[in-house]
Amino acid sequence: MAVAKSRSLWANLFTFDRSRLDLWVASRSAMAVGIALMIGVWLNSSTIGLIIVMGVLNACFSDNSDAYAFRAKRMTRAAVITALLVFLASISSANFYLSLVLITLIAFAAGYVIIFDTVLGELGVVAMSTFVVFSAHKVDPAQALHLSLFALLGAGIQMVLALALWPLRRYRPERRALSKFFMDLSSLCDLQFKPDEIPGGSAQSIDTQINLGAISQDVRPEGRRYRSLLTQGERLRLGILSLGRLKNRIDRENKGNPSVDIIADFLAMEKMLLQKVSYIITHEQKVQEAREYLKALEVDLAKVRDSDFSNQSVFMKVVLSDALRQMENMVGQSRAVIELAARTTEAGMVESERNENARPWRFRFRGIWATIRANFTFHSPGFRHALRLAICVAVAEIVGRLLATERGYWVPMTVAIVLKSDYSSTFHRGLLRMGGTIVGLLLATVLVTVLPMEPVWTLGLMVFFAFLMRWVGRANYGIFAISVSAVVVLLVAMTGVPPKNVIWDRGFNTVLGGVMAMLAYLLWPTWEKTQLSDVVARMLDTYRKSFRATAGLSLSGQAVSIAERDRLRQQSRVARAEYMASMDRYLYERGSTDKDREFLAGITAAGNRFAHAMVAIESASPFALDSHQQSIFAKFVQDIESTLQNLSEALRGKDVANNEYPDLRISFVELEKMRGEEGRHGLFYDETDRMTNSLNTLREFVLQRLQQNRLESK
Repeated sequence: MAVAKSRSLWANLFTFDRSRLDLWVASRSAMAVGIALMIGVWLNSSTIGLIIVMGVLNACFSDNSDAYAFRAKRMTRAAVITALLVFLASISSANFYLSLVLITLIAFAAGYVIIFDTVLGELGVVAMSTFVVFSAHKVDPAQALHLSLFALLGAGIQMVLALALWPLRRYRPERRALSKFFMDLSSLCDLQFKPDEIPGGSAQSIDTQINLGAISQDVRPEGRRYRSLLTQGERLRLGILSLGRLKNRIDRENKGNPSVDIIADFLAMEKMLLQKVSYIITHEQKVQEAREYLKALEVDLAKVRDSDFSNQSVFMKVVLSDALRQMENMVGQSRAVIELAARTTEAGMVESERNENARPWRFRFRGIWATIRANFTFHSPGFRHALRLAICVAVAEIVGRLLATERGYWVPMTVAIVLKSDYSSTFHRGLLRMGGTIVGLLLATVLVTVLPMEPVWTLGLMVFFAFLMRWVGRANYGIFAISVSAVVVLLVAMTGVPPKNVIWDRGFNTVLGGVMAMLAYLLWPTWEKTQLSDVVARMLDTYRKSFRATAGLSLSGQAVSIAERDRLRQQSRVARAEYMASMDRYLYERGSTDKDREFLAGITAAGNRFAHAMVAIESASPFALDSHQQSIFAKFVQDIESTLQNLSEALRGKDVANNEYPDLRISFVELEKMRGEEGRHGLFYDETDRMTNSLNTLREFVLQRLQQNRLESK
């Protein structure tokens, strides 16, 4: 087990994520660095050029290829914070105690913001590093103001390059995200549908939802069109998953049934149609070809509709009827997708509002404040990480000052960069940071020694390493650390300091900071194992709310809006993604065992089966139930909710007695009695049966785990 875990750690260290490569983002950063250096040359001041480059580098980490609105907001925030911290650091540099208090508070804030978003956490690290660097150089208030303005100029240069095409390509990132989403949907038509795996397209849907979040309140026709496309794509995703499973069921239960080939052809045509829609979104062409595939779908639909099912069993009649309904829904949704993709007017659009973003600012502020207060406790992983980071950075700042070297600030800065909220990230980043720093220092020193240090060469090397840092460095942190170290050596060389004077100080201080960060985590760990139960509980909470909204479609007076169902479905996907990430982090931790892996595998499979059942039920909703049937279904819904609630509370530490769990199998038997001889709504009963099985399995795993924990604690 130890050998396997060691291999996993080293594999993680040398992972190269090609999906993070972005040529245009890297090019913008390199251009901004080049412009900043040329301004310094033009002003005949390497110091000013260096400060502007620092502003560029701080802002470039907020640049990405996502929606322009998100990008602008994030980069503006980074630019303002950078300028403010440069000013505060500079004016406090003469007073060590004031500087220490400020850096401790900033470190705590940088660690605490992970309760909202990991991206904000990364911005906090950049802000903290900026403060550390500038607080190490004593200047007067007038100079501090000038430094902050030059840093703001550098950030502004990066922003101009990142947002220059916004007026001309306002929705290009959203179009790109939607195009990829529909291309990914097309690939679902080829998948083998396995109920113990995450429902296909979940990750792609989350990414697209995030990218379109920036235009959630955009009143322009294009903005509404893109949101509507996503909504219709979501409906198609549900249909593809359900129809694929029905095809497999027909083939399994009735080999040779001609409907299997018709459905297979239908899915093949749907695949081609979705690929054409993807092309329409990005190029606004091939609309007619998409409509031809729509006609092919209608032909396959007519074949199934005209088929004679009279000689089939009651079960097969029900399954074939469900397949026909799914095909009818998909034809209608495909038609809407083509028209929405082809037009830019408001006609035919269905607006999908984002309730959270639409709330007045005062309510959003209350929500933020409530989150801050709720996490201000030692029980919160975010609070513990913030406190650990603040203490460790403060100690590192003191150590850096005691070293009495010009570059002692690399100790607290390395601590800020390396120390993360989880074990895997801290040690992964720490090892790569130290190794990459040493390699980068040696590489840059050799280049500076061999090549003539004329302005042209310096500028060229700076641009090259800035490009490498933002391109390949995004795929592997070790390469990022090498590039950053090379940039530092070149920046120092610009000020006239010999590179050989830098390599020892920088290398020693970086290694010292990295060791301090990893040692701090070992002394005060936040093990993922202690958080995993709460992560699972949150996932079950979102499943409960999402299921309630879906079930409400067939219960009188309990239906919720499409927008609300979309929001709850999105929450459940995000919670499931958080659980998967937490599980992966935990399996890299010391102390994880084969029993842990078995438990997590069982939870994952059962949870995914429940998610599949919810997808299928929603795709076939609403069900026409009379008042008596509604009362039986309402009892089943209540028992499902009660089971999920009890499991969630038990995972959070509450002692839930066994007799408080409802007998789901009895509830399902009562529900199935409604099926009758005609076998109506077969999919509904099959999926509620799957839901019953998955929750009973989930309950068994959770209760067994809790009992094992109690025995180990004695």
